[in-house]
Amino acid sequence: MCRNQSNCLIGLVSRGAEHSIETTQNPVNSAISSSAAVPVPLDYQNHRLGRASVPLIKVAAHSNSSDGPYQGIVPLNPGGPGGSGISEAVENGSTIQAVLGTNWDVVGFDPRGMWLSEPVANCSANTVPHQNITFRPRSVPRVTDEYFNSYIEFSKELERVGNVVLDGGVSTEGYLADATSAAVYHLDGIIAAFFIYCHEAGPSNCSYYTGSTPKGIYERFNRSFVQLDPRKAEAENWSNATDLESALLTLKVALLSAADALLSFFGLLPELFLGLETAVASQDIRPWTEQVQKILAVGDPGPISWQNPEWNLGVLCSDQGNKWYNKTLQDWRPPLKELEDESIIGEVWSRSALGCSGWSIKSNDIFTGPFGGDTATPILFVSNTYDPVTPIENSFSSAPNYKDAQVPTVDGMGHTSSSSYNLCGFAKVRAYFQTNQLPGNDSFCPLEAGPFNIILNGTLKASIERAGLSDLVH
Repeated sequence: MCRNQSNCLIGLVSRGAEHSIETTQNPVNSAISSSAAVPVPLDYQNHRLGRASVPLIKVAAHSNSSDGPYQGIVPLNPGGPGGSGISEAVENGSTIQAVLGTNWDVVGFDPRGMWLSEPVANCSANTVPHQNITFRPRSVPRVTDEYFNSYIEFSKELERVGNVVLDGGVSTEGYLADATSAAVYHLDGIIAAFFIYCHEAGPSNCSYYTGSTPKGIYERFNRSFVQLDPRKAEAENWSNATDLESALLTLKVALLSAADALLSFFGLLPELFLGLETAVASQDIRPWTEQVQKILAVGDPGPISWQNPEWNLGVLCSDQGNKWYNKTLQDWRPPLKELEDESIIGEVWSRSALGCSGWSIKSNDIFTGPFGGDTATPILFVSNTYDPVTPIENSFSSAPNYKDAQVPTVDGMGHTSSSSYNLCGFAKVRAYFQTNQLPGNDSFCPLEAGPFNIILNGTLKASIERAGLSDLVH
């Protein structure tokens, strides 16, 4: 239920005991009641390098919560990779608390070396070369021991695990290999679903409506899509070849953004597609591209556009042992081909991993497994049936590695369960955190209202199959 993260870990720290930290009012979000900074080793393998400071903020439990007595503290383990737990708490902490219960404190933190931690990783020419720290939240046990009793170092200190929800999990094997393997094979299903929902909404609610079937709407889109062919344009020396390339890339990133964050972007697709159709017909694509980049803030999806790429790459490339450093595009062809075979926009998912070709800094502390063990409390691996970048198959493959872990399944789409806004899914997570209740055999949540507030009959998969849109690649 965390947003904009590849992994979201919500873990129990402690039940039933109040803890206090120095209170500082947050001027941006009044729900943030407290903040703190905790000293931890800069390098756990070399304590002589000094200390780092890990920041924390808290969305406080309600003093007279209608959900019952105070339960404890739930830390948000930032995903990304390279994500900010502080930002997650500021932007979504109150929403997460509403799902878990207002009798929980929700705490966000930034791992060592990035965001608001000190010192922050700096890859400029003035820094000491190749002095790297582990960009993972290894400091979590230290942070929470200092202020909140206890927590976990996930997969390493399993006896300390309380209630944990992993929402939108990656494949450990795929992540350690190239961060792209088997990641996007449900992405086209979400794109197909747009045409189904648009058809059900009708012309009064979906301005891109056409024909008499969802496939007719898709075919209208595809007529514009296939016109964005920069390879043909370059081969034939078209004057607008560069513009076509930029437009195609922008469209693909926009579609990925819409599939990832349905509530924010899905409703913009009808006008986006209409604008594309007009731009293609007029053979003047650049204004459309600039408009879409501005509206969706997609820009260039490459690493140079990121605010702080060293945080993302420092985690991702180090976790993979720098195996992709200095690799060429030819070396990348196999994983890129796999992405292209999985989705009509699949290759844009490689933009993070491709940055590792230029990341030379190596970590001296890489965790490659084993993943699994006997946790004190069974873990919930929550997933949507159609997650664009962390498919539900990852949850089903990971859960058996942890004792009694379960997979609550939400029939819906978008990255992490919050995208589908499925009330049944929220209720199962809430019951787990309030009473330790596990879903058991009642682990499936049916499809609820989707885009245009439409409720489809049956499962999402069945709707896509009936529409003849199961395979957009071929």
